[in-house]
Amino acid sequence: MEQHHHPVQGLSLGTFREVVSFHFKGQAACGPKVYIQAGLHASELPGLLVAHYLREKLLKEEENGSLVGEVLLIPVSNPVGLDQTLLTYQMGRFDLASGENFNRHFPSLVEEVALKVECELTNTAQENVKIVRRVLSDLISKRETVRAVDSLRNTLLQLSCDADITLDLHCDCESVLHLYTHPSSIDDVMPLAALLGAQATLYALEQGNNCFDEVAASFWAKLQLRLPRFPIPVPTISVAIELRGQLDVSHLLAEQDAERILDFLRVRKVLSSPLSIEMPKASHEPTPLDGTEVLVAQKPGVIVYLQSCGVYLKPGDPVVDVVDPISGQTTRYCSGVEGVLFARQNRRYAMPGMDLAYIAGNSPLGRGSLLSA
Repeated sequence: MEQHHHPVQGLSLGTFREVVSFHFKGQAACGPKVYIQAGLHASELPGLLVAHYLREKLLKEEENGSLVGEVLLIPVSNPVGLDQTLLTYQMGRFDLASGENFNRHFPSLVEEVALKVECELTNTAQENVKIVRRVLSDLISKRETVRAVDSLRNTLLQLSCDADITLDLHCDCESVLHLYTHPSSIDDVMPLAALLGAQATLYALEQGNNCFDEVAASFWAKLQLRLPRFPIPVPTISVAIELRGQLDVSHLLAEQDAERILDFLRVRKVLSSPLSIEMPKASHEPTPLDGTEVLVAQKPGVIVYLQSCGVYLKPGDPVVDVVDPISGQTTRYCSGVEGVLFARQNRRYAMPGMDLAYIAGNSPLGRGSLLSA
């Protein structure tokens, strides 16, 4: 195992932050590269503990000679957000200096890459992947950043841009385990959903505002459209894994999740050690992210949930009440679609416009930006 340190630029005088990466390398230099990061939303802690167990287990796999290719692990991918503590509360979703969501606005660089590779591309898809990755990595390394949030994004892109599998570990407020992915990755991702026991897998060509896992795959899809006369595949399986809710932090869950992720790497031939369990069947079919119904509070009040995460709902099923104790009025919100209630708030007071619940429906609803702030 190699440990590398990547300083974050753009910080105040007298301060220092760095991203620490762990590199596990197998016998076959030409094997697949897997990139795994945790804590891009720094207040989402389950992934950090999963990364802790992944480090231990990957070290053993490396020592046993079971690793093929390379696994790059970043247990804390957002040291800037992790240090944003305000009145004892950890504020790791938004950069307090800019107001931006840490997991938005990753640069795509499609146009810049297209201009540089057009004269180099061949009629061989795999050769084109190598060319594009070389040029993309070079462009990222030369990007000038001023703000710390952009320096952080640049570092993560530089480390991940040549990965064959990208796993971004997150969690929701309160939720069951669920996944986000690109349509090109669905068939490859569903075994991971089955192994993890996920209850929803949501896919979209574009989730909105260039989040990390989207850019990893959509870059290639957009490059295909930009240069249609060349064979350009989407070589990266990209997934955001939502590891239940923010308070679902336990040694038992984290070690189980880490082992299931390693099982997925065994399925993908990244590890040569045998499967630890039988391959289960996925509990669900993937659904379009645009089919997700979001119940939004219209009035302020106390939130009272009537359904638990993981419940399969039908149209008309009551989901949540918002109670105004001054007027005595209760506003009830019901499901308008059929699907799994996969996430809800962990706060119990609603302000108008606040998202209350998310239900994975099967049919697109024609919404705009598909992710919350």
